[in-house]
Amino acid sequence: MEIRQAQNKDVEGILKLQLETAAFHRRLDENYEFRENIATEFKAKTSSFLADEKAAVQIALVKGEIIGYAIGVLSDENTLFKFPKYGMIEEAGVTEKYRSRGYGELVVASLFEWFRSKGVEEVKLKVHVKNNDGIQFWERIGFEKEMYAMRMKL
Repeated sequence: MEIRQAQNKDVEGILKLQLETAAFHRRLDENYEFRENIATEFKAKTSSFLADEKAAVQIALVKGEIIGYAIGVLSDENTLFKFPKYGMIEEAGVTEKYRSRGYGELVVASLFEWFRSKGVEEVKLKVHVKNNDGIQFWERIGFEKEMYAMRMKL
């Protein structure tokens, strides 16, 4: 097992996990309908994160196969409140076959190390309210609920 920073050659492997994660969210909530060009958009987004010095893409590999990933970005500080410098986990996922084996914690811990190296004092993320396994994972590693996001269709 290997944890490392992703490179451009890893984009296809990350894409496979992004599509799996997106399909999982689609099953949770019908509002997560895919656009026709989702794969192209995921590739472009991941490539832009790889090129951005304010972002990190960490991956977990088993026998050379990417089985987990976490993408984090440095967030601009909110000028209205006195918040510490924080990082945002944009995306994270582990392929279903390897879940509940500690790989998610390892890849996220690697992302935390990158955040610390950038002076980040706090990390935030969003998790779907219906994603019970995800909520349990994030709470188990130390995250606390902070705010509820709400929506209403008109």
